Amino acid sequence: MSLVKSILIGIASFIALLFVIGFFIDSEKLVQSEKYVMGTPELFEKIFKDPQQWANWHDQLKDNDKVVLTPSNSGVGAILEVEIPQVQYSILKCTDWQSNSFTFSTQMGQMDGGIDVSSTLRWVDQGANSYRMIYESTWNLGANPINKLLSFMIEDYYSQEQQRTLDNIKDLLDQEMNN
Repeated sequence: MSLVKSILIGIASFIALLFVIGFFIDSEKLVQSEKYVMGTPELFEKIFKDPQQWANWHDQLKDNDKVVLTPSNSGVGAILEVEIPQVQYSILKCTDWQSNSFTFSTQMGQMDGGIDVSSTLRWVDQGANSYRMIYESTWNLGANPINKLLSFMIEDYYSQEQQRTLDNIKDLLDQEMNN
């Protein structure tokens, strides 16, 4: 009986330790990726201002027949309501549009306590229609220590997702440039 009691106390202590550690982890996490692409300001506007185009480059949306998209508006204030099986429900909203950047927020509905992600795609002119595209995402994990602990696993996954999204954007821009 004392062995079972010791094991249970050990497990409870480990879980309590994780919660305490979670409280000391920063509630914001920045993930950034970049890629060089060819394009024009008009092409960037075409693929980023219209929410119906977002499914052509956003990695979670591209080629996913299980995704249900409900677009509205365009430009700043454009909203794309998304139902993705593994995330349950997300809202992508264009919060800022400038001549060299597109900022959108994502609210994910699966995790209690919520995780809000603010992402910016910036393109820096390198001359001769060459741009350095930078994808930055700031995750607001809230006060939930479990979300904070999961952020270490999320960072690697999301960095790979950003790279796939940048690859999709590059492919889309290449197709448009060749037309």
